Amino acid sequence: RNRNFAAFVVGLCVVALVISLSIFFAKKTVGFTPPPVDRLSLSHDFVSSMPIVGKEEALADENSTQSLAIKWLANEDPLQLDIPMSADTEDAKTFMNRYIMAVLYFSTNG
Repeated sequence: RNRNFAAFVVGLCVVALVISLSIFFAKKTVGFTPPPVDRLSLSHDFVSSMPIVGKEEALADENSTQSLAIKWLANEDPLQLDIPMSADTEDAKTFMNRYIMAVLYFSTNG
């Protein structure tokens, strides 16, 4: 009978310890904010890597329709697509299609 009681007390202490540690670590991570991602630079770099004629001049002009499209994709697009790391993925195709549609939108004055 004493063994059962001792085992119960040890089990209760282990449970209390686990709960205490999880509360302690949960408090430590609640305020954690990941470092900001510069979506504009990453978007610009990705589009710059694509084989598009005249993109360097267009992207250098911050008032061009291409630059406006990049800014919109990076900062305002409600989809907030992942910025692809390589051109041969489905994400890259989706991103570029969205970019092309945004360029078309801005080139027709919305």
